[in-house]
Amino acid sequence: MAIFEDAPETFVDAAAQSVPEGWSPIVEVREGDENTRIWLGEVGHGLRMLIANRDGSDGVLLTTKVNIQELEKSPLAWAGHHASDEH
Repeated sequence: MAIFEDAPETFVDAAAQSVPEGWSPIVEVREGDENTRIWLGEVGHGLRMLIANRDGSDGVLLTTKVNIQELEKSPLAWAGHHASDEH
């Protein structure tokens, strides 16, 4: 993750120019002065996600690996939460 203070208004558009060829945009949200875009792409045998966000004057770039098998699980299982833990 990289955080940029005083990011220009074109921050997310500039990030879009550096997205690797073949990656697909999957989300774009614009609300007020917030702009977020998310791309998904194949790297080797896995998937990667790139998130670019500008909110106010701060910009954030985040990359992460996506594990398809984990996506098939319940979101509660992602955090190691077990139903037996609930009281």
